[in-house]
Amino acid sequence: MAITVSTKAPTSSKGAPTPVEEAVRSSLVPQDKQMGFVALGVWLVSLVFLCGIWWISEATQPFAIGMPIWSLLAIGAYLVFGPGYLAGKLRSKGGAPISLHNKPALKNLLARAAPLLAVKEPAGLIVEKEAPRSRVWPKALLFNKPLFGIMDDSEASVLAVRGLAHQKLGHARRLAMLDLLDQTPKVSKILVWPVVLYGRFLRQMWLPHAQKSADRLALLLIRNPQLMMSAILKEYAATDAGMQELGVTSQDVTNWIAQKGHIGMKGEEISTQYKLGRAIHEAPLLEERIQELQRWNDSPDFKSAVEKLASARR
Repeated sequence: MAITVSTKAPTSSKGAPTPVEEAVRSSLVPQDKQMGFVALGVWLVSLVFLCGIWWISEATQPFAIGMPIWSLLAIGAYLVFGPGYLAGKLRSKGGAPISLHNKPALKNLLARAAPLLAVKEPAGLIVEKEAPRSRVWPKALLFNKPLFGIMDDSEASVLAVRGLAHQKLGHARRLAMLDLLDQTPKVSKILVWPVVLYGRFLRQMWLPHAQKSADRLALLLIRNPQLMMSAILKEYAATDAGMQELGVTSQDVTNWIAQKGHIGMKGEEISTQYKLGRAIHEAPLLEERIQELQRWNDSPDFKSAVEKLASARR
């Protein structure tokens, strides 16, 4: 199923919010920004405490001076400088830029959807990584090559639109930091403990809300909740240990979406419903995310935001 997005940019009178700005505001889960600030505040308080205790003794004052400096250097490397440097390195070491030659549908979608969200089109890159997933970095969207083996082009396009939504909502830098942490060897994480600490606070307090906000904004452009759920579930099933233990496959997700919640009479259909239902229920954050997407799709605010965007394209 192809995804089409109009390229006509929304306009508004001076001082009035554009339809895109209104759509972003309506899509934003209130806890997104709030918990982002809370996670940052808790992290800073923790750093002050952990670094301050070294001032108790004159013998430990070098640690009291060095730890804040090291904390700033570590967070700067992971949050500010690392993603841009590594993105360039990936391009020079075999990463395939998304183009009209290798992924024309995906390239066209990025070119059309980025102006609609009033963001600069990020560089799309296909990289040789084992995990079949997409990643959002500042000014870049990374697609691990195996991702295209578990979903079709329409589902991959959903992840691209959701990546643009993350870019628009200002999530990209924190998501890139979390991604770099995942790739850091366990032994090395001891050396960058300030980043590990911040990452834990972000995952617990902010990330679930950020995912919901991006899903909601992306759905305004895609307008196909079944396709969105299919892409989200396939990526999750391929990378989550719990889903893999239950034996959830990409085809199971396809069958589950096709059944639309109706339990058929065949044993295979019943098995699929039970397996996916159990897998989703045992992942509370995923379950809440799917439920939020359905609530948003059925809400008057969603219909109003879609109408505003549609009127701006005429």
